[in-house]
Amino acid sequence: MTSSEPFGIHLGDDVSTIYDMNTSDYISLADAGIELTHSTRADMADMVGVEEAARLAGVSTSRMLSISTQRPPRAVWLHGSLGRAYPRWQFDSRIWPVAQQLPGVMQAGGAEVLAWLELPLGALQGRTPRAAIEQGESDGFILELARWSDT
Repeated sequence: MTSSEPFGIHLGDDVSTIYDMNTSDYISLADAGIELTHSTRADMADMVGVEEAARLAGVSTSRMLSISTQRPPRAVWLHGSLGRAYPRWQFDSRIWPVAQQLPGVMQAGGAEVLAWLELPLGALQGRTPRAAIEQGESDGFILELARWSDT
């Protein structure tokens, strides 16, 4: 597969594959010579494990895992060196209702959603979506911006 051919990347919990839209074939990333490593972002101080995420969200650990693995997921998380890592701040009462909707609205995974939340946007006068939510920007406006993002 060359870089000019269309393909899709499907990241699952166990196997990561590349889908070639020309041949309709799937190939594992390992077979393609691509090694996935955990995200260094996942190991930063503002990230928490599943137990702490569940406590912050006010749900059981098993419910947090369920929320995380739904399609689309209803929590933003990354693969870290110790397993799933969640941004602690997403559980803030202003952010949590929006964060639960972003993966579905953006049709994106945790890494893309987290990057978008931390990216200053001109439509928000240079603020990040996270900061805009914390400062009282309308949930509807944030979700509409997310819908039009280039993830």
